Order: sequence, then structure tokens, then C-alpha cells
Amino acid sequence: MSEGQKFEIPPKSNEPQNIESVLENWEISSVNKLKGHLPISVVRIKDDGVALFRPEATVGNNPYGNFERGIHRIQLELLAYKIDKILGFNLVPEVVLRQINNQNGIMQRFVDDATVACDMLDWEECVDHAELLKAAIFDHLINAQDRAQRNFLVNPGTGKIWLVDHDQFMMNKESLFGSRIIEEAKQKNLIELSEELAVSVGQLIDSIETLLAEANDNTELKIILKKIEVRAKALLEQKRIV
Repeated sequence: MSEGQKFEIPPKSNEPQNIESVLENWEISSVNKLKGHLPISVVRIKDDGVALFRPEATVGNNPYGNFERGIHRIQLELLAYKIDKILGFNLVPEVVLRQINNQNGIMQRFVDDATVACDMLDWEECVDHAELLKAAIFDHLINAQDRAQRNFLVNPGTGKIWLVDHDQFMMNKESLFGSRIIEEAKQKNLIELSEELAVSVGQLIDSIETLLAEANDNTELKIILKKIEVRAKALLEQKRIV
């Protein structure tokens, strides 16, 4: 979402809905290109809010240039969401596959009650410590290499963190600048794994084989998952982010 851009959210329906089901199946009332963020579109879901749609990139016709070759970005966005869901951290907004205007891609829930960290003067003071630790663990596990302040959001009222933009730079590059989230967690000495968090990491380890099977013949995705498994096992052994 572009800096400072806000949308008026339509009223919710009275009955609770599974967010993934809403993103996958509910009627769409409008689709508009997000200015300055080609090819992302803002999608209004009838009676149930706003989402962002990112079409599938292909090697031969790639709107992201060379950055997304090899692993499609939608696969990395989906993987990040699956990992977060297995951990039970609730840090990555819901992501589903969907076709819009004859284009395959991903729909991701637009978080309307948080602000991009780079638009905040004091996000470090607003963030909840438990949220910061979970986000640092997540970034450590995926070896986040592009977690700049433009790539996460914070709700200044509750301290909630949302992690976004899981592309090649974030999950499949080495020696970029790393994670601002991890830096801040270390500054606050939030690096120790509680028993509850250790259980979450253990659940991820137990799910790696399933994720590998879902990757089918995508060798690069499998390499990423194997590296995540190694980091997860080391984290359980050390009981802290190092």
C-alpha cells in the first residue's frame, strides 16, 4: 500500500466469516490499479472490505523485471502466510489464490487499522514486546533480508505488527541489509524463546515435510524450506535468536 493511502472500508456483514473464504469466493465490486505500485490492484469485496490483488508473474512476461525470476512472488507470499499460520503468530495478513479479470494471482487482506512503520516517528515505542519477539522469530526463520520499515505495519494503539512483501529480496537473497525487526528485538533484549514459542517452532519443524510435498517440483522453494528447517532446529536447540 502506498505511503499515507487510506481506503474507506465498507460495513461488515452481521455474521462472522472466514477471511480466507471471503477473499476466495465473495463477489467483487471494483478493481482499481494501485497508483505507483504496478501491477497491484485494490479490490473492493462487496459488503466485506478491501484486499490487494497481485497477478502471477511469469519469467517470459514479468512485471517485476528480473527480480522475480525463478520463484514466482505469489509462491513466496503464500509460503510466508503458511509458515505464519503453522506458527500461530498471526503476523502475515491472509493470502489466497484467486483469478481476477482472467489473471491468476493472490488476494491479500488489506489491514486498515495499522500504519506502515516508515510513516511512524516512534514505531519502536508503540510496538508490543510479545509481537516484536514473534516477528523477530519469524524473520529469523525465513532469514528475512529486506525487512525495512516499509515492509511491516504497526497499529499504534495496540502494538500489533503485520509483516508484508515476502518476495525474492525478502526470502531468497543473501547479504542484503537484513531485518529491522530483529535489530529492534535485540536492542530490547527480546531474544529468548519461551516454552510456548518453542512449541510453535516445533510445530513448524513437524510441518516441513508437508510443505515440501506441496512445493512439488519447485527446487528453489524446497531449498528455502530446507534452510528454514535448519534454522528452526538450531533455534530450538539454542532457545534464543543469535
